[in-house]
Amino acid sequence: MSEKITFVSSADHKYFPLLREWVESIRTFPQSKGMDICIMNAGMTPEQIEELRPLVTTIKDAEWPCPIPAYKIRGREY
Repeated sequence: MSEKITFVSSADHKYFPLLREWVESIRTFPQSKGMDICIMNAGMTPEQIEELRPLVTTIKDAEWPCPIPAYKIRGREY
């Protein structure tokens, strides 16, 4: 049985340059052609998302997995 390799990461607009560098470091190698890269959008700009789209398999908006009280979130998105 062949295993499928998937890389998963997340970033907001501030960490986008690091995420882009990480994706490019994976895609540099020909072995990455059959590998998936999935990104959770935690606040990237629409322009940043469009820049990543050709390089990755999936981009999904990150969401809180359960209800969290506002006093714990303190205005943060993620």
